[in-house]
Parts: sequence; C-alpha cells; structure tokens
Amino acid sequence: MVQRSPATLAPNSRHRIEAMSNPACSFCHKPQSAVLQLVAVPPSYICDECAMLAVEMISVRHPDWRERLMSTLARLPDRPGEK
Repeated sequence: MVQRSPATLAPNSRHRIEAMSNPACSFCHKPQSAVLQLVAVPPSYICDECAMLAVEMISVRHPDWRERLMSTLARLPDRPGEK
C-alpha cells in the first residue's frame, strides 16, 4: 500500500485527517477542549450544546416528540455505569 503525505491527499482526505486529530463540533466549530462532550458520527462531530439546541428545535416544531424524548430520558441511568 502506498502511503501519502497529507499534502498530496485530496482535500476531503486532508479534512478527515485533520478532524480526527483535532476534533471539533461540525456545527459551532468549538474544539473538544471547549465543550462537555463531542459525539462522533464520522466524518462529523456534534457537541453537547448543539445537540441540546437540536433537541429544543425539534421539541418546538414537534411537541408530540417530547413524549418519546421524556420516555427515553426516564430510562437512562442517573450515573454513568449504572443500569
């Protein structure tokens, strides 16, 4: 397999390598160090703040969705690692 330096890779490939080494939210562009949590869905990331904003937006436009959200939240453990 031929290895290429980032300078010779296609622009999308360079972007993916950079995103993997310096993860940041794909929406607000805050780096991982500036947010509580980044969720990776390659090749994108979403931070906790943008995820919360998305939940608020969906809740306003689709009030019936809130019931499913509340049901999901009720099933989550109070602390990580709990069942």
